[in-house]
Amino acid sequence: MKVVVLVMMVLLQCHCYAQSDLDRVIKGGEILLGGLAFVKTAYMDPEANSTNVKKITFKNKMGQKIVLRLFSEDDEGNELQEELIISDNGKETLYNLLKGVWRYEIEICEGEIFKKGQFNIEKTAVITLKED
Repeated sequence: MKVVVLVMMVLLQCHCYAQSDLDRVIKGGEILLGGLAFVKTAYMDPEANSTNVKKITFKNKMGQKIVLRLFSEDDEGNELQEELIISDNGKETLYNLLKGVWRYEIEICEGEIFKKGQFNIEKTAVITLKED
């Protein structure tokens, strides 16, 4: 009981003051939220600073089985080639594909090239192949 009375007497004599005013608290909150927003954007797009794309998916809506060939070159000039055989209404996925311009050939029958072209790969995507 004596301890409680002693603590009460000490606490009643203490004056409480805020360590900062409201403006400083608001500015500190702004700095904290700004730092969290920076960290959040850094983790939102991991492919932004990468030289590879995580995955590209190709869907076949052409009505028959196709062979898709992709060609590109790396930084050292080495030829890169990928080949996918995609059944009718099927899909195939390539992982860790180099970013940049890729040439393609779509073969529908044995040896018959249906279409040639090129496209730029920058991020993860789903590409649907259809008859034009």
